[in-house]
Amino acid sequence: MLEDSYLTAETASGVTITLTLNRDFGLETTTATALLTASASETRVQQKFEGAAISQAGYLQFQVGDASAASNAWVLDSIATPLLHEGTR
Repeated sequence: MLEDSYLTAETASGVTITLTLNRDFGLETTTATALLTASASETRVQQKFEGAAISQAGYLQFQVGDASAASNAWVLDSIATPLLHEGTR
């Protein structure tokens, strides 16, 4: 089982990052987003990709990008994805 992923990134006002997960080469696809806008004067944000959990996967593919064509650049420091062993499929 893949639990919700977490993003650490440089702040960028109005930028939404999209995480798309493909289970078993397209058998199931899930999309989640995270906003890079700062809430105060911080230079980095840590956001949770809500709804990015997926289970019963033999293979996983990840695609990361901005939600729309943004004219500004964005910097991602890390994406953490907790994995749990579910047993034999």
